[in-house]
Amino acid sequence: MSQRLLERMLGRMGYSSIFKASNGLEALEVVKHSGEHFDVILLDLSMPQMDGIEFLTFLMVHGRPPSLVPPPLYALTLNIVVTQFE
Repeated sequence: MSQRLLERMLGRMGYSSIFKASNGLEALEVVKHSGEHFDVILLDLSMPQMDGIEFLTFLMVHGRPPSLVPPPLYALTLNIVVTQFE
């Protein structure tokens, strides 16, 4: 699922302020420095540099920023290999 499609879907659900990151390290910077409260976090399990699992592990080990009240977390990916369907 593309970021644009997800952004449109979230907009239709009433989310007006959407922060995007292209990888897990960038997502950590957004979470640390935005000062925003996040209602939901969507993570790609196949993000470059730091994937969604590594992102969550980092937050558990190092603690989350005070602005990050535990929101619902959803992990997804489009990394599909054709042989998975055979």
